[in-house]
Amino acid sequence: MRKGEKAQFTIAPNYAYGRRGMPPVIPNSATLTFEIELESFSGGEGEVIKKVSDFNVDMARTPEDIAREYEEKLVTQKERKKKRSLSDRFYIISPYASQTGEKPPWGINPNITFFIVAAFVGIGFHFGRVSAAIHVGYVD
Repeated sequence: MRKGEKAQFTIAPNYAYGRRGMPPVIPNSATLTFEIELESFSGGEGEVIKKVSDFNVDMARTPEDIAREYEEKLVTQKERKKKRSLSDRFYIISPYASQTGEKPPWGINPNITFFIVAAFVGIGFHFGRVSAAIHVGYVD
């Protein structure tokens, strides 16, 4: 582009905000059109300026390459989700959370204490029912 030159870019909905849009500013499935004008640049008139693509040669540039890389990322994400165990899918807030990977003492490990507390509550409820401390029904 030269100084003062304008270019128009049209972005399809699947590359922009998708079916949901961004209410109330961008409606559902909107095709976005941008008009960009080059107002100034660094360097002289005849000087060759490096392209952005020269800085990252490994990045996909053609629509086909971009679509292929996107599909590959989707496949790897799905594979990662399948490999996660059931315990990895839940997040329990721990008073002993460590980003260094240090293991908590067993007494405050939420994976253990949650079940111990749940068992105590269940046993307490059972004894409350058996001893008639908890009455179900109407009092005559």
